Amino acid sequence: MSINTVREIANTDLQADLEKLGVDDDLNNLDALLNRFNIFKAIGVVHQEILHSNFLSFLLDPSESHKLGDTFLKGFLLNVLAELNAVDFSDIEVRREWKYIDILVHSPKNKLVCAIENKIYSQEHSDQLSRYREVVRQAFKDDYRHIFIYLTPSGSRPAKEEDQHWLSYSYAQVADVIDGICPENSSTINSEVHLLMTHYSRLLRRDIVADSKTSEVDILCQTIYQRHKKALDVIYQHRQNLDSSLPNFLKQLVVQSKGVEYDSKFKNLIRVAVKDWDAYPFQKTCTGWTWSKRILMFELEVAPSGIFLYLTLGPSELSTRQNIYQALKDSSVLGFQDNKPVQKSGWVVIFKQPILEDLYIEGFVEQALKDKIQDAWDCFLNNELPLIKQAMANHAPLTQSL
Repeated sequence: MSINTVREIANTDLQADLEKLGVDDDLNNLDALLNRFNIFKAIGVVHQEILHSNFLSFLLDPSESHKLGDTFLKGFLLNVLAELNAVDFSDIEVRREWKYIDILVHSPKNKLVCAIENKIYSQEHSDQLSRYREVVRQAFKDDYRHIFIYLTPSGSRPAKEEDQHWLSYSYAQVADVIDGICPENSSTINSEVHLLMTHYSRLLRRDIVADSKTSEVDILCQTIYQRHKKALDVIYQHRQNLDSSLPNFLKQLVVQSKGVEYDSKFKNLIRVAVKDWDAYPFQKTCTGWTWSKRILMFELEVAPSGIFLYLTLGPSELSTRQNIYQALKDSSVLGFQDNKPVQKSGWVVIFKQPILEDLYIEGFVEQALKDKIQDAWDCFLNNELPLIKQAMANHAPLTQSL
């Protein structure tokens, strides 16, 4: 058998594998799971530790509007003290950031206090667990029962030996409590709260819990990969090749364009200078950015979600940065990212717009992607860039003197 024949057979087998992947029901199910709407993701709560603490405080407080009473509180505490199930928690007080402790649960009638330290991404530092424990012991004397809970995604133990009084608790346990409550109390829980709790549990299992080997998404991923390993490996390799080739393509695109100039490259960022701006006194006043000392440049970024164009203001004298920023803001030709005060140091992204929002929309046909990028770049050069250049030229304090 010739080498060409072997290659033809291999290509035929690969094409068949790719076609099977395209009609796999599990792949469609995975896509539906990943695209399922989640209110907490929509409002950007996933990575904000303080907002997790706020929602947990809401669920833990029997007096809140969720109509759960102490059901969630007992379910939460039963994971550390089983005998609390029969305790009356009608007098519970839930405090946020009391003496810097994330959550404090206090029952005067039962002489019980529970401190919860929530760590999603950060670690304990500066002996904080020891300090918090001492604060609680001083405020609630020895006739109180003290419970110290260290809440993390994986239920890890505190790093220091002297902090072993803190009981480890995982966000998987929090999700288990929620999943145990919602079906049994669906008729009594506030319907909006029931929806929020369901969304929160899904969020924890997908985005927070460290060990997700038993999650629905993980099981589907393993099943699909085992069934289509060869096709998926080829797809991943193609993606790597595409990701590495696009920055070079963008560089060539800039080099071949009129009115702009390639300045430098950093990882997946291509920095682009406007040639006319080099004649302005402000432009070559930047410190700590690129060899050219340009302060105002466009940047093309290849990101996992697409290709984006930024107009970025580099470090320089504060008055220079403020003048440039104000000139562009006053012109109203750009949609500004924010209105934060411009400082002397650091970088300011003045605006951002997509060049291409999905690198794989054309089914991995690289030339089709490059054609789309070319069209979007030409549109920017012909329509938006002239307006931005005119706004700068009209601002006399920038073009004449600083």
